[in-house]
Amino acid sequence: MARPTPRLVLRCALLLLAALAALPEAARAQGSTAQPAATAANTRPARVVRAARAEGIRIDGRLDEAAWATAEPATDFVQQRPNAGQPASERTEARVLFDADAIYVGMRMYDSHPDSILAQLTRRDMGSTSDGARVFIDSYDDRRTAFVFGLNPKGVKDDFLRYDDGAGIDDGWDAVWDGAARVDSAGWVAEFRIPLSQLRFNAASVNAGGKWGLNFRRHIARRAETVFWADIPPNTSAFVSLFGDLQGLAGIRQARRLELLPYTSAQVTHAPGNDEDPFWDPNEAAGSIGADIKAGLPLGLTLSATINPDFSQVEADPAQVNLSAFESFFGERRPFFTEGADIFRFGQLQSFNLFGSPTFFYSRRIGRRPQGFVNVPQVEFTEAPDASTILGAAKVSGKTRGWSVGFMDALTAREHASFVTTAGDRDEFVVEPLTNYFVGRVRKDLQGGRTVLGGMATAVNRDMGGSEFDDLLRSSAYVGGVDGSHTWNNRTWTVSGFVSGSMVNGSESVISAAQRSSARYFNRPDADHVELDSTRTSLTGYSGGVALQRSGSWDLSLAWQEVSPGFETNDVGFQGRADQRGFSTFVGRRVNEPNRLFRDHSYYAYTNHQWNFGGDETYAGYSVGANATFKNLWYGGGGAGYDAQVVSDRLTRGGPLAVTPGGWRVNAHLGTDSRKPISAFVYGNYSANDADELHRSLGIDFAFRPTSFVQMSVGPFISDDRDRDQFVRSRTDALAASTFGRRFVFANVDQTTVSMVTRVDWTFTPTLSLQVYAEPFLAVGDFWGYKELERRNSFDFLTYGEDGSTIAERSDGVSYTVDPDGPTGPAEPFVVGEFPGQRDFTFQSLRGSAVLRWEYRPGSTLFLVWQQDRAREDETGELEFGDDVRDIFSPRARNVFLIKATYWLNR
Repeated sequence: MARPTPRLVLRCALLLLAALAALPEAARAQGSTAQPAATAANTRPARVVRAARAEGIRIDGRLDEAAWATAEPATDFVQQRPNAGQPASERTEARVLFDADAIYVGMRMYDSHPDSILAQLTRRDMGSTSDGARVFIDSYDDRRTAFVFGLNPKGVKDDFLRYDDGAGIDDGWDAVWDGAARVDSAGWVAEFRIPLSQLRFNAASVNAGGKWGLNFRRHIARRAETVFWADIPPNTSAFVSLFGDLQGLAGIRQARRLELLPYTSAQVTHAPGNDEDPFWDPNEAAGSIGADIKAGLPLGLTLSATINPDFSQVEADPAQVNLSAFESFFGERRPFFTEGADIFRFGQLQSFNLFGSPTFFYSRRIGRRPQGFVNVPQVEFTEAPDASTILGAAKVSGKTRGWSVGFMDALTAREHASFVTTAGDRDEFVVEPLTNYFVGRVRKDLQGGRTVLGGMATAVNRDMGGSEFDDLLRSSAYVGGVDGSHTWNNRTWTVSGFVSGSMVNGSESVISAAQRSSARYFNRPDADHVELDSTRTSLTGYSGGVALQRSGSWDLSLAWQEVSPGFETNDVGFQGRADQRGFSTFVGRRVNEPNRLFRDHSYYAYTNHQWNFGGDETYAGYSVGANATFKNLWYGGGGAGYDAQVVSDRLTRGGPLAVTPGGWRVNAHLGTDSRKPISAFVYGNYSANDADELHRSLGIDFAFRPTSFVQMSVGPFISDDRDRDQFVRSRTDALAASTFGRRFVFANVDQTTVSMVTRVDWTFTPTLSLQVYAEPFLAVGDFWGYKELERRNSFDFLTYGEDGSTIAERSDGVSYTVDPDGPTGPAEPFVVGEFPGQRDFTFQSLRGSAVLRWEYRPGSTLFLVWQQDRAREDETGELEFGDDVRDIFSPRARNVFLIKATYWLNR
């Protein structure tokens, strides 16, 4: 198999690094102004609007105050879709006012058929098929960051943050502002009042003649038409850098920013349990009180702090069955961490195709479930906390003078689990040490934001408390690195890269466990580039990557990434594996000119190749695909690919190399016009390989809008997997000479998964809504054909029960006794299927919630929440669909009832 030679790797790296080093010279030849030069797609001069003084403005959706007439209108909006660069089909005017406390924006959307304006009543920040108006404000004037505020004709608000020149979206950002909308005979009006306290800016710079970036967007739903005031061509990778200018803000004052958001909550949990368990309370009550604080600091920075924070999540994580050696990744929903998360992103290569890199900051590590357990003999009952208590957390973040700054520190408590022994003794056992988490991030914008350089550092320090956690957790973990990007040719081309290093410290047993983990497997017997060292008390490594990207009607990208065997980020980040390097390519074509069949369409091809640091090729894939939006606003696409036969250094989980058979895959999707009262999205995948393995899945998302204020969706999904290399266990046996003195046991697994996510959203007013969520879930796995790997570097197996070996079911009915060479052979018998993950299973669950949300005053919210969770698991492994679905509702439910109130104070 093809292996990258060191010379080839070095040449590729040197070529990309040479390009990175040469680019600043090319950039200086083009000038260094923040506003990019006009392009073929944007030939108009930079757009400018001047703000006027506000006086007596009422936010009511009527622009009838005299001050509005004094502001010059922004007009001549341009289509982005469907006819890029053409004048908007309907006239739009936008005006800007300001006073000592706020920015006011008034947008008049003229419409020749106001009775055809589409408007849907939803909860805040929930997308819909409505007409809409948005204002984008780059108050940093960095040409990279925009605060976004939107309204639809029903007055529904949305807001979010665009960063990295629009490449990233932080939809967890929420501001406190006022807005109103009104439909009339001329069309409709959107009126915004955005407090200066919700924006980030330097008043001294503005008063010295500075400006802000500004843009307006209008969406006309019945025509699927999107228009901007400052033209944003559909094929450009730039966004904020193409904004116009907001001038006339002389005399603006720096906002005094001190926000206090106290909360109080009460909760009752009704759950099934054991009457003999002294820790069980069928109706467990709990309460909490705390506060979040935001304060403005000099230079436009913000201090965010929390006291006894409320880090609960209203909606549960989705159910799943994970038979792999790798941890599942779940998204973050806790407000303290989601807000401003863009600043803490590091090592983001800009490429259309990447094979994945470690996540350097995974905030769900903070406040995680305790990692320890009660290690006491004869324990009968235990009670452990579901999450580690966050004693406090604080952040300093913002942008000032071209610098982006983010520092966060959080402290989690030393946690105890209570237990009772069979003798009746009651005590506590420490299950999580006192832990401090630190994350620091800085970035510097140069040459008008076309060049960005930055660095990041993270640190985790645990108070091990003597020897309680010496054999379980790392005492400290550190990661540091630098990253950067540069764009040129009006941001058509981008080169980006990063390099980072890590170090984790702990006892010999802990560092040995890190070397044996699924991320690296230093104990592989046939690896000549890594070696298990049981005397080490630290582990170090590095990761890095570089990418070259072109964006436009033709999209191109090349990327090189690598993660050394010793690199580790999982203490405060998320990392699936180390010991890999890879090269990715992409070429694609986007066509946005409508024709007789399509409104737009695209097609693409890409490749991926990966190797470990020993030169073994572990992945080689080739793919093509296409997507299109039809004239009737249906949309669809699909793709196909081929994965070549390679080797796997993970299949045996610390054993020798095995072969991954080659195979092919296809996928397709089709969606109907989402503006209709009933719409659907259908998607499916199929893959198969030379070893008779396959994956089939089909999902359908139905959306229903019986009224303008009710939305319902139902998403049935089914998948069928036929796996021929499910790892079960390994066992030392000197007779297994062809596999280095160990037997590596596998099984065939046939697994079927069925789920159906259901949502109902009932919006009574823009500030009062009810959301209901439910997900029934069923997974059935049938383990059969237990076998062992015949020899290294192969996909050949010896099936138990054949060629003289025996396998017999044990009395428990779920496990088996295996004799690899039969009763007369010298090999020792052993057992398979003793534990979950090695035997048949049927898992059923039902998770649901109902949330009534009332924003009773701006920034202040009352929640009434009901959550239910019920689940059961057994070892049947047989799919009886009707019975299995009915059994989902049979387990006793765990119900949680919660009331929470917040009150926003600002001065």
